[in-house]
Amino acid sequence: MNVSMVIPTYWTRPGDIGWQPGDAFFDHPTPINTEGTLGRTLKSLKILEKI
Repeated sequence: MNVSMVIPTYWTRPGDIGWQPGDAFFDHPTPINTEGTLGRTLKSLKILEKI
């Protein structure tokens, strides 16, 4: 059986511009010019063993 995982990510404009009136976002958007937490998430998945 193949296993899939979906990791939703939310991106926004560069951090030096920040929030603008009219913006709508979910969770904690990551500025497009930063690494955010996705790299750490993917690295942590490397320790999983195949099922």
